[in-house]
Amino acid sequence: MRDLDHPNIANFYECYQDVENYHFVLEYCGGESLVDYIIKMKYIPEEEVKKIFFQILLAVAYLHDIGVCHRDIKPDNFIFAKKGD
Repeated sequence: MRDLDHPNIANFYECYQDVENYHFVLEYCGGESLVDYIIKMKYIPEEEVKKIFFQILLAVAYLHDIGVCHRDIKPDNFIFAKKGD
């Protein structure tokens, strides 16, 4: 994860381990998840959906280009960088 460098993927900073757990430090994303946004909006214009989906496809294509498979692509795993994004 340290080597990932894409504007639509949260940065990984550090990993700590204690006796029972691993702790991952990632870039802070203060916005809501895509599923929460969809529920809140009830209707999203096609142009906005196109922009969001294009960003998702860019991130997934980047991962595939470097040989990474996500394996858990769902709206819950997409977080807006900040509120109002």
